[in-house]
Amino acid sequence: MLFRSGITRFFRGDPLNWLAENVRLPHSARSTTFSPKNAPWLNDIIRAVTDDRIKQIVVRAPTGGGKTTLLELVVPWIIAQQPGPMLIVGQTDETSKEWAESRLIPILESCKPVAKLFPTDRHQKRKTSILFPHMAMFLAGANLSSLQEKSMRYCYGDECWRWEPGMIGELKKRHHDRWNRKTILCSQAGNAGEDFDLEFSAGTIYEWGAECESCGQWHKMLWSSIRYDEAKAADGGWDWQRLANSVRHHCPHCDHVTLDTAQGRRGLSSRGSYQVQDGNQPISGNVSFTWSALGVWWIQWADLVIEWIKAQESKRAGMIDPLRQFFQKRMAQSWRAENETPEMNLTAGDYYL
Repeated sequence: MLFRSGITRFFRGDPLNWLAENVRLPHSARSTTFSPKNAPWLNDIIRAVTDDRIKQIVVRAPTGGGKTTLLELVVPWIIAQQPGPMLIVGQTDETSKEWAESRLIPILESCKPVAKLFPTDRHQKRKTSILFPHMAMFLAGANLSSLQEKSMRYCYGDECWRWEPGMIGELKKRHHDRWNRKTILCSQAGNAGEDFDLEFSAGTIYEWGAECESCGQWHKMLWSSIRYDEAKAADGGWDWQRLANSVRHHCPHCDHVTLDTAQGRRGLSSRGSYQVQDGNQPISGNVSFTWSALGVWWIQWADLVIEWIKAQESKRAGMIDPLRQFFQKRMAQSWRAENETPEMNLTAGDYYL
């Protein structure tokens, strides 16, 4: 009976439509109802999760760009549509428990196809595990005791850039070579050459960009395309408001200007898509996705410009951390030694900072 019930539940359409119909996000600052239009850079990643030909998905994304939302959409789908034992690993046991209690459980309880599968025995529903009739889901921190036990179909690693060396490898071993295994690693960028960076480079890399409203050509969301006017105050410092009012995006192909407004940024987002980037030798079945804060329409470019200027000023004062954080957290780029850092010139009027 359980098997027959599972067959009749299966949704054969686009998983995005199922999520829009069944999943609510009560903690979202933009919309409690899922819509593929809200964060379109998540859509292809969600579809990749549902594709059994793909064995590993690595997501390198900016802070505030929807990483947690991705996880909160994937979990209900797996439970209701493609069940299998699942291990979700956060930075620590405590952070995993807090997230499950405050965010994940309310989402699952509000999703009708998932809610009816919840175990009736309260002992099978804990902060660190839920034993559904058809699958088990576990939550843990990135430590050896959590990553050397159960056999899993799904292994999801969150903010892997902070994990100790070797922990991603331990997580992947929990699959025990299942044919339908799925590793999902989602994080801001870390340091070049570390485990998360190597896993990202092992997949076919899809980078988010947008079609220009004027020329129609696709382009990456380049930092060098963000411009502003020189705006100095009488005391020689920056007139931050005047600077913010001048920030805009220039198409790298035709120089078309998009203003730093919600309408302008969302317009670029609505014309966004992923394109494959060359230059690596991917492992078959591995895919990697990346986007920067420039493509997240609710993040103002002016805020990023101010962060960049302050990071450059800190660098001149001998403090490199703000610049490192800008690359990792905002541009979603792996940090390299200072002499290997990619050149990022930001035009201000007719000069470069």
